[in-house]
Amino acid sequence: MNLGEAKTRLRRTFGDESSVQVTDADIVRWVNDGQREVVMQNPSLLEKITTANIVAAQDQYTYPTDMRQLRSLSYKSTSSPTYIKMQGMSLQEFDQYMDGWDGDLYGRSDPLVYCTFANLINVFPTPQSNATAGLKLYYFRQPVDLVNDSDIIDLPVGYHSAIVEYCLKMAYELDEDWTSVGNKAQEFNAAVSGQRNQEKDNSEDSYKRITVMREDEDWY
Repeated sequence: MNLGEAKTRLRRTFGDESSVQVTDADIVRWVNDGQREVVMQNPSLLEKITTANIVAAQDQYTYPTDMRQLRSLSYKSTSSPTYIKMQGMSLQEFDQYMDGWDGDLYGRSDPLVYCTFANLINVFPTPQSNATAGLKLYYFRQPVDLVNDSDIIDLPVGYHSAIVEYCLKMAYELDEDWTSVGNKAQEFNAAVSGQRNQEKDNSEDSYKRITVMREDEDWY
């Protein structure tokens, strides 16, 4: 569903096809707010993989502009074609186990661990050489804001109807129809929850769990 189709559905359902009460700017804002609300309720949506260049003697790297949550980070040196997963730590663990890490106390080598703070990724040890695409980031991104009527809602198709429900909730709130606001809020949450549970079920069907039975533990 694109933005123009979302506008049409909202106005027909709400009964404001002449845009007397609900403006285009209102709907654009609500659609984009609705996308962000969906990813807040389902944090594992919108996966992305990207790379960044390693710069010698630089131990801090900025987040990708669309990153919402970093899942994992891997490093590849210029001498190796293989990415090695780095261990994530908290800033407190950095300070505790590698006191003095923010400097040249430990010299320079291939980074092995990282922490995130203040929208920066800190790697340790400090890299000793440049590496094109030396970092590989796996993360969950923010949805792209819609601007033009042709822009497609930046969520899996199963969530598109939930965006319309969210916009209707906001329209009824503008109309001070609090009963309808409550109803649409419930419908929005139910649509998001139902889609999330369906995705979870599909994932479990694809990746069966392997359970070790007690009778299989004789080899210990």
